[in-house]
Formats: sequence, C-alpha cells, structure tokens
Amino acid sequence: MNKIQFLLGVVVVVALIAVFVGALQPQGLFIFQNKDHALRLGAVFPLTGPISSYGQTWSKSFSLAISDFEEQNDVNVDFFIEDSQMDPKLALSSAQKLIQLNNVQAIIPGSSREALAIIPLTEENDVLVVTAASNPKITENRNFVFRIVPSDFIQGKDLAQFALNKGLKSFSVLSLQSDYGIGLTNVFEKNLLNGGARIDFKEFFSESETDFRTHLLKIKNAASQGVLIIAMDKQYVSILSQMKELGLKQKVFASEVFNSGVVLENTELVKGVVYSKYLAVSNPISSKFEAEYFSRFGEKPGPFAAETYDATLVALKALFNSSNSKGAKDFLHTSTFSGVTGNIQFDLNGEPIGKSFTLVEIPSS
Repeated sequence: MNKIQFLLGVVVVVALIAVFVGALQPQGLFIFQNKDHALRLGAVFPLTGPISSYGQTWSKSFSLAISDFEEQNDVNVDFFIEDSQMDPKLALSSAQKLIQLNNVQAIIPGSSREALAIIPLTEENDVLVVTAASNPKITENRNFVFRIVPSDFIQGKDLAQFALNKGLKSFSVLSLQSDYGIGLTNVFEKNLLNGGARIDFKEFFSESETDFRTHLLKIKNAASQGVLIIAMDKQYVSILSQMKELGLKQKVFASEVFNSGVVLENTELVKGVVYSKYLAVSNPISSKFEAEYFSRFGEKPGPFAAETYDATLVALKALFNSSNSKGAKDFLHTSTFSGVTGNIQFDLNGEPIGKSFTLVEIPSS
C-alpha cells in the first residue's frame, strides 16, 4: 500500500467514526461542557410544547444557578438540559440519556409530570433528584428525592379548609389534566368531602386548551357555590374572562400558579378570587437573584424561577460536598441552606421543613 492510499484510508476511518459518534449524540439535548468533569448535573424541562414558556424560565434559572455556583466555589460543572415537551415518555427517555450517556449525578425535573415519570429510574440508579414539583406522590417511599416547595397535600387541605370556613357547601372543579392538577384536585376534594361539603361537577383540560366555554356552561348549570380552578397562568386569564362573558358568579379558588403578574395585572377579572401562594421571602439573596436574572435575560423571573434556582444550587452543594449518592443524600438530610426562597432544610422523607402556603383573597371591590 502506498502512502497516499494509507492516508485516504485514515481519512475514511476518521469520517466514519465522526458519523458514528454523531449518531450516538442524543437528539434535542443542550450540552454545556467545561474542562473538568467533577460535577455532572442534568435537567428535564418542557422547552417546547404547550408550556414551553415555563420550561424556558426554568432553564434560565438552572443555568444561572450553575454559573453562580461555579464562581463561588471555583469549580466547573458539566450540565445537560433535555426537552420533555411535557410528555412523560419523553421525560423518561431524557432521564435515560442523562444517566446512561451523560453520567449525571443528579437531575432537576421541572414539573410533577416529569418528576413522577423519571423517579423510578433515578431511584434504581441511585441518582439524586431535587425538584420544585409539588405532587404529593413525588417523595413517597423514596431514597434520593428531595423537594424544596411544600406538597400539594398542604395546599389542597388549606384551600378546602378556607372554603369550608367561608360556609361554602358545594363546589365544581375545573383542572389541568396533569399530575399536578389531578394530585391537587384529589387532596382538595377529599378534605372538602370530609368537611361536609360536596362536589357537583369535575372536569379536566389540557395545557394547550384556550376555549373553556363548554366546561364553564356545565359549571353554570351545576350551580355550585364555589369553583376550584387549576390552570396555567395564561389559561387563568382566559377562564376568568370567559366566566364573565357567560355570567358565572361562583366564588373562585385557585392554585399558586395564579400568583403571577400575567394573571394579577388583570385587576377587574381577578376581583374576589381566593388563591394560594408560597410565603413571600425578601432577603439579600432573593434581591440579588432578581437583579442577576434581569441583567442576564432582560426580563423579570417567571413562575417558579426562584424555586428552580434553589433546587439547582441545593443539588450542586450536595454533589460538591460528597463522594457518592448516599453521601449526597446524607448531606441534604443534615444541612440547612439559605436560598432565594428562604431557609431550606429537609426531613427524612425529603420534604421541606417549615415551608407552607398562605391564602390570599382579593377584594371584590
């Protein structure tokens, strides 16, 4: 073989290897790699699809938290963001890629749907999960799962008790067809029934739905005293507007998603609504976060941006201060953190200690 033939053979082999490696590269995966590979962190967010605005917000908080952590600790972090499109099957395949191909040590799932889809796999592989998702089942019988927000077990109970204290005896429910919506609905309904009230009507809708008139006419015919609505922020605006259009007068109760500028700026529509929200925290850390977020992205932090930032930092601190997943778990069980959302501490079930909701009733006039 002459020298030219040999060189041509080498070129062909290199080209084939490049194609093969490219074929192995996960599709739809955003990869950010640094020189050192000590810490490897993944996230599963809905970057596209019906609630992509939420996923984009969470992705920004995730990357901001990593930048801050790297600067504060003089360490490099490899991080990988997968797009779930809010589909449980895609969320699971995303987690498989993160664990098997990217060798991540921890994953941050954005929503309850994503968290519940991936947790059996992460538990099987001893991969740490820290999340701001609130479905009650997320932390049930888990070893490596932690959440930094209170469970919807608390939120649903508080909303139901507030309704009972108001003397309301009949309710309709209009909720997202999601793990978050169904989980919160079940807790609310159970506590309402235990308090002697009843559910007259219950129906679910998708994240992409915009016309709710058919649902609302059924609620109008049910003639319940109150209605629990669990929706995305823009959907709340549509629902309240269509309720006004159809002449519905029921007392409206809403979840913590209602606590959004997108909703609350509609001052006439939101009058009289009762909604839950996380207890507000104002500290130097939260002020710094809001300023940094605006400086980097040119916008105010969106829904659950602060919670995602804290979840990311907590996971990184656990990885940084331990040599394996058991060490990371033990570190989280025995540590207290100061975050954007306040002090963060976990009980033995991975639930946050001292976190709760407050209920707000917007004046009717």
